[in-house]
Amino acid sequence: MKGLQTERRRWRYAWWGIGMAFLLGACEKEDSGPPPSGDPVFAVDIGDSHIPYLVIDTDGAEIRNEPKIAAELTVYIDREAVVGTPVGIEYRGSTSFRISDKKSYGIETWDAEGNDIDLSFFGFPEEEDWILTGHVVNLEGDFIIDRTLMYHYLGYRLYADMGRYASRCKFVELEINGAYQGVYVFMEKLKRDK
Repeated sequence: MKGLQTERRRWRYAWWGIGMAFLLGACEKEDSGPPPSGDPVFAVDIGDSHIPYLVIDTDGAEIRNEPKIAAELTVYIDREAVVGTPVGIEYRGSTSFRISDKKSYGIETWDAEGNDIDLSFFGFPEEEDWILTGHVVNLEGDFIIDRTLMYHYLGYRLYADMGRYASRCKFVELEINGAYQGVYVFMEKLKRDK
């Protein structure tokens, strides 16, 4: 009797193993090759993310603290390009630039000749100067300031809700020259009107 149970168990495991092999073989991912023309290719798989995805291409030029260098900015919303424009880009900040692990950027929208032009992003008023805030200050490896990037965002939203003027801002994901940079806060640059 014990021998019969052992034999049945062996056959059960054998059939189970064969079934799993077929299932796993059927699940093998096909080599899809390059994406069809027109489909955007990003540095990371953004899946079904609804956060706008910004792609900046400096054509290999290194971004500096000053002056701005020429680049191309493309804004994707739900994987569809909605804005494509020449821009000038530079690192932003002084102290935050030196101590931050994640640099912030100043962006100026340009026309094809490099002249400033006003553009609207995400329903914000037209402007030529924009900020990508990403600074995450990591002091002594243990103390990290604002990893969530919520300080600016919540502060500006709260101030606006109190009836005061504050920079409009929106979370975005950023890619520069094919390298994913992470989540940033895209915001208006505060200026004094004339």
